[in-house]
Amino acid sequence: MVENNDNLCSIVSSEVGEDPVGSAGHYRGFLFVSIANPWNRDVTCSKHAPEGLQALSKEAEKLGYRLMGMVPTADLEEGSARVIAYKREGDWAPKYDRFSFRLPTSGVLGLLQSLCEGGEPTVDAEPPFDGRELFVCTHGSRDLCCARFGVVAHRYLTEQVASRPDVRVYRCSHTGGHRFAPTLIDLPHGVYWGRMDEAALSNLLNRGTPSALQDCFRGWSGSTPRGQIVDRAMWLERGWSWLDTSRQMEVVGGTEESYPVQLRYRDEGGEVETVIYRVERRDTVETLLRTGDDSRMPAHRYRVVDEAGVI
Repeated sequence: MVENNDNLCSIVSSEVGEDPVGSAGHYRGFLFVSIANPWNRDVTCSKHAPEGLQALSKEAEKLGYRLMGMVPTADLEEGSARVIAYKREGDWAPKYDRFSFRLPTSGVLGLLQSLCEGGEPTVDAEPPFDGRELFVCTHGSRDLCCARFGVVAHRYLTEQVASRPDVRVYRCSHTGGHRFAPTLIDLPHGVYWGRMDEAALSNLLNRGTPSALQDCFRGWSGSTPRGQIVDRAMWLERGWSWLDTSRQMEVVGGTEESYPVQLRYRDEGGEVETVIYRVERRDTVETLLRTGDDSRMPAHRYRVVDEAGVI
């Protein structure tokens, strides 16, 4: 049992100033499956997970999809499940397209297989939803911080969006980066966030000042981790509209200490602009690997520079 904050990885990470940017997963799509608690450390082999889900999860990952569990909502009766799928179409898409299905639990594996392989689902989709969906990690069997801080964040968000039909909130399994708990994925844009206290959550919901969320921005899942560092710099410079910008980032050589990132994006007129930035290692801090483990690991911090200097 962890009894003090010295062994909570997210507390230690925050205290030493670990930068969360570049810690988001890079995926073609997300597949959320309703799975009742309790959850094992690997949610796909939990007591109420469909048989065969773990093997399918590994196959999905090879195809660029992250399969995750979510706590069932109150409208699901016993024997039924919901699958929410997000798929990014093309290398330029700034958002993920959403599909939702409600079906018997026995049909979940077949539906997921079809979604991964690009086939036509044999299950009718639920009515479309064009708002935001926030998936908050509360996966305590993965790391205590996910439950201790994630449940609080989920409760706060649920209260805040009670009268907002444009935002839905879910409890989900491990997003990665438990050192930044509470963590969440903001879809359809596919942005990962961490260290979300009430002030940060309110800012995120209302699209407030980006600079106040600089230390919460983990990365956009449409980019590789190295490109996510440049993407945050552009978001801080351009504001929330940057998340709607069609863009690509490519690392072109370099080393871990310093590497160039080629950013290509479409301007308001649809023309493609190309800019090359350099990401440089600024320094390194020592952080806790996980809660309850005294092992420390180096965490590098980077800065982005252009021809005019640091941005």
